[in-house]
Parts: sequence; C-alpha cells; structure tokens
Amino acid sequence: YVSKKVYEEALTLKYAPLERAFLTENGIDLAQFKIADRDTRKSLRKEAKATESTVVITCTARLSPEKRVDLVIRTVAGLHLDDIPFQLWIIGDGPESLKIKALVAELGLGEQVFFWGKRFDVARILGASDVFMLFSNYEGGRTIAVMEAQAAGLPCVLSDVGEHRWMVQSKKNGFIVPPDDIRSMVSAARQLVEDTELRLEMSIAAREHALQHYDKKNQLDRTLDIYASL
Repeated sequence: YVSKKVYEEALTLKYAPLERAFLTENGIDLAQFKIADRDTRKSLRKEAKATESTVVITCTARLSPEKRVDLVIRTVAGLHLDDIPFQLWIIGDGPESLKIKALVAELGLGEQVFFWGKRFDVARILGASDVFMLFSNYEGGRTIAVMEAQAAGLPCVLSDVGEHRWMVQSKKNGFIVPPDDIRSMVSAARQLVEDTELRLEMSIAAREHALQHYDKKNQLDRTLDIYASL
C-alpha cells in the first residue's frame, strides 16, 4: 500500500493479513522542485499576464468531478480584494474542462484565471506561484500534487480528505478546511493572499515538511526491503 490511511483501512476490513500487508508511501523527486529564480518567475508571469507583485494561487488537478476545481474557482470569486492583485493558475486537463471554463466566464473571472492546460514543466510553474489550493472530495492518501506544491515551497489550502490533515498542519504550513465549506475556503485563501509575512513563514514550513517526508529514495529503500524480505 502506498497510503497509510488505505493500509490501515485494509487491515481493519481484513483485505489482507498483517503479515502480508506492506506500507511504502509515495515519494517524489525533490530535486525537481524549488522556488523559481527571478527570471523564470518573471517569464511565466508575463505569459500569464500577471505582474511580479501579483499573488498567484495555483491548482494542479485533473479536471474531473471528484477534484472539485469548481470550488477553487468559486473561492477566488469570493475573495473581493480590490487592493491586492491576485490570479489563479490552473494546471491540468480533463472531462470537465469546458464546464470549468464556462464557470470562469459566468463569474466574470476571465482576467483572474489562467489555464495552463496539461504541462510537463509543472515544477517550474509551481516554483513561480505563491499559494496552492485543492478541494477534492476524495483522495486515497498522500496527494502527489500537494507533495509537489509543498516541495516548491507553497503553503496549501486543502479539503479535509485523505492524508491532507497530516500533510498540512493547519496554521503551520497551510490550512485544512471542511469539504464543500466555501466560507472557510475563502477565509483561508484571503489570509494567505493578504498576509505576506504569514505566507512566507508557511512557505518555509511547507518546504521543510516536504524535504523531511517526501524523498522518493525512502520509498525505493522501503520497496527493496520488502522484496528482500520475501
């Protein structure tokens, strides 16, 4: 099992006996992720028509129903920050792409939402961002997109599903909010957009958490140990 939550559920429901159930949690290549240098940040923001001072909120997700990207859109619509420039970047594609874009148009957010589509340089885009949001209805365990965002030093606002509560200790490296609670989502996002000092503190904490827990070498070593034991 690559998720502690699913591993524990499997043992409880007796899907596998303890002696034949192994846990090796997902890891990522941390070397790919970092805070972007000034030139990269400037270049990506120019492409998205955002200034260097714009606070960029990013969501990386497959545009499918369970990822609830519509809630991310509605959260941005609820911010109403006339004095602080901000923008939402959405990385990903999927069956709800047209529906999500229609919602952006309906809410009059054409100037504040930029769609990157499917990309192979996600690390660069995350590194040029400031905040990460994901409000999925379900996650099986450690969410890869969240791991990558934290490795890039992004404080996260996440729905309380899967292992999000473990990945983000609320008010330390981000905020955990109840699923479908748009008021809490807007409140958490506003705090990170408005408070530069808080955002930077949580950025450092997010990066430290990723370095401590997400190294793919740990997953590799654990997997090899499992094979050796068999």
